[in-house]
Amino acid sequence: MDNIKVASPTKLGNHDNAMAIRDDWAPLVSIINKELKQINSSTKKDEIFNKYLSIKYEHGISLKDVFKWIGIVILIFSFIIIVIVSSNRNLTQEIERRKKLELEANEYILTIEKLTITDPLTNLYNRRYFNQVMEKEINKVKRRNDFLTLVMLDIDYFKQYNDMYGHYRGDEVLIKVSKSLRNTLQRADDYCFRLGGEEFGIVFMDLNESESLLLCEKFKKNIESMQIKHKGSSSSEFLTASFGLVCAKGNNIKDIDTMYKIADDMLYKAKKSGRNKIITNTFE
Repeated sequence: MDNIKVASPTKLGNHDNAMAIRDDWAPLVSIINKELKQINSSTKKDEIFNKYLSIKYEHGISLKDVFKWIGIVILIFSFIIIVIVSSNRNLTQEIERRKKLELEANEYILTIEKLTITDPLTNLYNRRYFNQVMEKEINKVKRRNDFLTLVMLDIDYFKQYNDMYGHYRGDEVLIKVSKSLRNTLQRADDYCFRLGGEEFGIVFMDLNESESLLLCEKFKKNIESMQIKHKGSSSSEFLTASFGLVCAKGNNIKDIDTMYKIADDMLYKAKKSGRNKIITNTFE
């Protein structure tokens, strides 16, 4: 009895106690029936029934189940890949967004910095930046003991020009003179400033007194060559400028103020001696 095994579901009918026996085993059927008739207790019948009528179902793995689990695995991996790709795309977009913001911030900072060091009318460097540049250039020429030149110039009779032609025309003159000075300079480390009103400053390195004077004469000539009519000038029928120039070797430069004062004194002498002139000073 212990070895009876049903390999697939078997319908046993509505009997309280039933067994499945092969039809060609008649003796066994007779013996079993005789034994069952001798069992009168329903409790005993239930005990026998529960003991020997234990049915175990064994199912094999079908292709349908295999494909179902393969589909589930593919679905899970697809979801994971989608999440990873989406995360990478979002990360890339976030990185690009931050780079764009950083570039915009840097451009904004550069714009603000430029505004703080630039004269709004002429687009030349302003007086504030002049002090920074002079300090840097003096330190540089001191280390190498090279020449440093400071040129200061003033448009001759500029007040009279404004009075005669108007301030709008006066602003146009300032812009034209600024462009002329800037175009005359050729090197990247040459600087041109609007120091205030009609006064300008030019700073450059590595040219001795005679070379600096030649460059300064170009500034003067280029301003005159614009042939801007100036009826209020007593030095020329056209717009002119006066120049004060100081050229010094690095080891002989004391500080910014000393060099500035010497250039300013030379400019004052040029204006007092008739204007439209260049007065130089050098110390070695």
